Amino acid sequence: MALFDWQDSFSVNVKEMDRQHLRLVEMINELYRALLSNNPDEFLGKALHQLVEYAGVHFQKEEELLEKYRFPELDSHRKEHEAFVEKIIDYHKKYKTGLLTLSVEMVNFLKNWLKDHIIGNDKRYGPFLNEKGVS
Repeated sequence: MALFDWQDSFSVNVKEMDRQHLRLVEMINELYRALLSNNPDEFLGKALHQLVEYAGVHFQKEEELLEKYRFPELDSHRKEHEAFVEKIIDYHKKYKTGLLTLSVEMVNFLKNWLKDHIIGNDKRYGPFLNEKGVS
């Protein structure tokens, strides 16, 4: 069962970024499945750690691409990434110290942030990069 279904409308028309966004969607769904399982905490630490690492890698690659082509909104885009990474690192630290358990609110925050970020921000760089010959 998926919490977050990828839709074609999420595409930024940059293949590598779409592939990475889809992987982030899959990772959020893995967290959701952990929530529904009998032993969610058994999977949470690993899944949350992987999400932290992959989000960092994705954001770095996305920012490098935007920097290479001098995307004019890069600074504000980078700040959004930094805020998100801080939030999921905080979730991970709280989980490791026992202050947090997997919750519907946390998984919904992750889903909504990613969906809003892709639709609201990432889709703006798609046409810009396409004009530069990136697809």
